[in-house]
Amino acid sequence: RNLFVAAELGSETKKIDKDAIDFETSGTYVKLGIDYNVYNNWVGMDNLIVVGFRYGFSQHSQTLHGYALLNNDQYWQEDNRISLTDPKKFEGLNGHWIELQLGVKAELLQNLYMGISLQMHRLLSDKDPENFENLFIPGFNKVLTDNPYGAGLNYTISYQLPIYKK
Repeated sequence: RNLFVAAELGSETKKIDKDAIDFETSGTYVKLGIDYNVYNNWVGMDNLIVVGFRYGFSQHSQTLHGYALLNNDQYWQEDNRISLTDPKKFEGLNGHWIELQLGVKAELLQNLYMGISLQMHRLLSDKDPENFENLFIPGFNKVLTDNPYGAGLNYTISYQLPIYKK
């Protein structure tokens, strides 16, 4: 009664143009898991406070447009940014992760919910491009070099399929 199957499909494109790097990541992701409702509703209400667990998978590509060379001697203030005339594209990349979700969902109409949740991610594995690293994974978010953890905030509009009637 309080256990729900959850699935999320998405497509995401992220362009980052900072001082040190200019790249674009584009791809799709799937998250599958369960939600458990820890809230007892009053009669006639159907709101949820959920704790959920997900497994996520992403297929994506990255395009490197430019980067800056590291210069430890900043005395001359020379421009060390290199823009690639022919951007380098890395295809066939992927990432696998698990996440814990905490959130609330309020019923707007019968079986239609609006919610907000906080996710804590743990990257299990990812396929890095050659001579480069994954800096962003669709569905996971920003990837750090020596830290497999991440976090995210999500808002949703969802529909609950009525499989059985009370």
